[in-house]
Amino acid sequence: MSPSHAVVIGASMAGLMAARTLADHFDHVTVVERDRLPDGPEGRKSVPQGFHAHTLLIRGKQILEEFFPGLSADLVMHGAVESDSSADVIWHQHGVYKMRKPCGLIATSMSRPLLEWRVRAHLQRVKNVALVQGYRVTGLHATPDKTRVTGVGLEPVDGSGPATSLPADLVVDAGGRGTRAPQWLADLGYGAVPVTEIRTNVGYASRYFRFAGPVAPDFNMCLLMQAPPATRVGVLFRVEGNRWLLTLQTMLDDAVPSDEEGMLAFARSLPGPQIAKFLEQAVPDSEIQAHRTPTNLRRHYEQMARFPDGLVVLGDACTSFNPRYGQGMTTAALGALALRDTLDATGDLAAPGFSRRFQKALAAAIALPWQASTGEDFAFPQVAGRRPPGAGLINWFMRRVIRLTAVDHGALVGFLKVVHLLQGPAGLMRPRLLWRGLFG
Repeated sequence: MSPSHAVVIGASMAGLMAARTLADHFDHVTVVERDRLPDGPEGRKSVPQGFHAHTLLIRGKQILEEFFPGLSADLVMHGAVESDSSADVIWHQHGVYKMRKPCGLIATSMSRPLLEWRVRAHLQRVKNVALVQGYRVTGLHATPDKTRVTGVGLEPVDGSGPATSLPADLVVDAGGRGTRAPQWLADLGYGAVPVTEIRTNVGYASRYFRFAGPVAPDFNMCLLMQAPPATRVGVLFRVEGNRWLLTLQTMLDDAVPSDEEGMLAFARSLPGPQIAKFLEQAVPDSEIQAHRTPTNLRRHYEQMARFPDGLVVLGDACTSFNPRYGQGMTTAALGALALRDTLDATGDLAAPGFSRRFQKALAAAIALPWQASTGEDFAFPQVAGRRPPGAGLINWFMRRVIRLTAVDHGALVGFLKVVHLLQGPAGLMRPRLLWRGLFG
């Protein structure tokens, strides 16, 4: 039997985790990335959102540690900050501050470039994985009857060489929101991919700071969220290098600030003074960077009447979440876990149906995060779209639970476990908490 080969499109977080999964099932794995990857915690062109605050939820951290043993300690060694998700965090939401009592749920804050750099370093230690940089994928190759993808076409981004091809037994598209997979599938005769799109028009303005005041902040993370219909959010994290990363975020038609005075005015409009006071005593350590994500986007590959074998799509190439809820990297990890489980359950990759089974498994894995984030979006009356049945009742109950987190430690721990995807919302339906949520 000839050696098996898998190709991953994109060295995104989803692509890196997928490659690690594939390395246990294929003789060779090749990750194709259009950027030249930095040898350090630096941003890159293909990840324009990478400058802004990212949250690695605890479930995501657990999966990454499973894929890359020792990663958590490595991140801390390189400056990542570990925090108790309650005691070390100031969080104002729906009119209340969550209580600050230790809960034992340890979150890690760092810049997105640091996380990618260290994950990439761990992946490069896997001997049967290769990274090909500076190349773009031009299209899919398939069998004459178009039922199986057999590889990809490549060309150098800088035009320095000829186009070429790369045969593969499996192609994984982790190319991000700008994926060309829908067009490639249409070119192969598979028709249009069903899409759910919710316009939220999320905008960010972010900047790194060094604190210069006489008394250091008594928190590692601060989240100040206006209650709907107001849309402003401020997120302040302690990150590596003795720096702080501030992201000010809006939705819909609210503008993001573009200068120092605008950032301070925005911070003063938030439902708590902590970020504004921080800015009054902090020194900028970068320029202000702005970015917009117009919609939540879910491509329903699992609903297609036909789908070729030899291709799977995951990460933002499949589903792009509203970034305000910090679920993107963790749902990418859930996708890689679904890929591993589908591979483990498959005796013969050449047998028809593997790709469809995976896309259905992925849809099931991300259903709860998608429901949670879109449910939160629909709490804003300005967000257009068909609201799921019961969305209003669910949002009402969640607001009651959030108010309880100010005074009830059990409610706080249960809520944080849902936020960090350690349990589903059903975990909030325990009799005592349900009673207090409904009638307390």
